[in-house]
Amino acid sequence: MTPWASSASLRPSTQLTGLYEVFDADPPADRAAKLNAQSEFERAQTPYRLREFEAAAEIYDQIAATNPNDGPASKLAARCKRLAESGVPDDWNAAIHIEKTSVSV
Repeated sequence: MTPWASSASLRPSTQLTGLYEVFDADPPADRAAKLNAQSEFERAQTPYRLREFEAAAEIYDQIAATNPNDGPASKLAARCKRLAESGVPDDWNAAIHIEKTSVSV
């Protein structure tokens, strides 16, 4: 299982879907570190969803300090810090809204 990273909606849809990091091809040490951090990743989601961004950022920063190759932890820490500074609208639902994607086959 991979750590939950976030949820997203692909606009114009409002339906949310979970985003997960797939790290099967990561080096064994990085894979192990990410699996070991899974419970911390999940623990960070509570303050994140409660808009306690500083507390969530601290947890994500700890994960990133343990494994500097954990890109989602670093990005989520940065997002939490940005949200703590800027605030969020009343209807904020913790999701990332994706305007457009392109898929190559």
